[in-house]
Amino acid sequence: MAYLVLKGCVINGQKTSAGDVVDSIGVDEKNTLLAMQRIEEVTVKAAPVETNRSVGLDESDTPTPKRRARSRRED
Repeated sequence: MAYLVLKGCVINGQKTSAGDVVDSIGVDEKNTLLAMQRIEEVTVKAAPVETNRSVGLDESDTPTPKRRARSRRED
């Protein structure tokens, strides 16, 4: 589990500053720092898959959508 450091502190004898991500912390130290709100758990997200959302452009794989004709008014 990865942890985000919210406030500068010493973890495993090393100085860490706010914004650092720490992977390995001892159980006692982890519980203490979580209780003091110095760190919080972070889930590591995979990089998003790039999708091509263009429709009707030259690079697009999908066909151009059909245009609807304006309905005629009856007088």
